[in-house]
Amino acid sequence: MARRTRREFLKEAAAVSGAATLATRLDPLEAAALAVPASPWASRIGLELYTVRDLLTTDFEGTLAKVAALGYTEVEPTSYNNMAPREFRALLDRYKLTAPSTHAPARGSGAELEKQLEGFQVIGI
Repeated sequence: MARRTRREFLKEAAAVSGAATLATRLDPLEAAALAVPASPWASRIGLELYTVRDLLTTDFEGTLAKVAALGYTEVEPTSYNNMAPREFRALLDRYKLTAPSTHAPARGSGAELEKQLEGFQVIGI
């Protein structure tokens, strides 16, 4: 293991401290955006909406707008905010988001399950 000088250690400690201070002052979604690395497939980076669940409970549409503004193009919802599948899809379309997968399971059987699966198709899952 390479030995560091005291000066190198202090520079690293100051950088970590500054980053931690900055992260506490940012909106949680803005802080998350800083951690997203640039890559050729950046347009396919998605966000599991469970990670912003607290924000969704206070402002569902506003949170989706912020997620889209940060550059995310795909989301994985855990719920649809009590919206019908077509309404939820329209909301996603408004912010140019897609939902190729879901964190919510399909439950039931027969006609109930068919209805849920049709809703998944409408949403794009």
